[in-house]
Amino acid sequence: MTSPAPEPGGLNVSISRDYNFVWFRVAKTGTRSLHRLLEAEIDDYRYWTRWDPLYLELTDLLENGCFRFSIVRNPWDRLVSAWRNKIAGSDGKARFLKMLSDTASENEVEAAKSDFVEFVRLLPDSSLLRNIHFRPQAEILSGIELDFVGRFECYGDEIAHVLNEVGLGRLASAIPHRNLTYEGLHYSEYYNHESRDFVGDRFQADIARWDYSFETVN
Repeated sequence: MTSPAPEPGGLNVSISRDYNFVWFRVAKTGTRSLHRLLEAEIDDYRYWTRWDPLYLELTDLLENGCFRFSIVRNPWDRLVSAWRNKIAGSDGKARFLKMLSDTASENEVEAAKSDFVEFVRLLPDSSLLRNIHFRPQAEILSGIELDFVGRFECYGDEIAHVLNEVGLGRLASAIPHRNLTYEGLHYSEYYNHESRDFVGDRFQADIARWDYSFETVN
């Protein structure tokens, strides 16, 4: 017995009827790179966000045996990436800073822009964990039956597998390889014990579902 198709509304998905796939996008897992590659090569490629209305094309694909895939990432690494992209520095994004400041003072938010540990300290009382860039991946993909879940840590090989599955293996040579360091630092160097434990607790479903662990460098 097959699982029922997930309700289309509220999902971030990309599809192609011609290549018979549905990609359930998870933010901060190399989505932009793959999106650009598929958009340039597939005439009927469609990119929908959770704000779009229900779309019959998606329902039809899900009910008729399409290839369903997603990409996930180590949650400790993903959180650092989201912080750097949406919060850190003088160019911190206003709407993300506002979500962080639900119960935090202006000084605390300002500190979080330059101090990852301070940012993590503010997370539990903010609304950021409901945002797609910070929300646990297991929640984003809850109830969705997938044929393949690739790992960001092996991005090139995993995307090559996806492309081969949908008949686009010729594009494998165009896949960018992801650099998992930030200014020469491994993600683990951003954490102290408290922030490491917070991610281990709050993102436990990600860790258990995809067998992730906190890694360090020598």
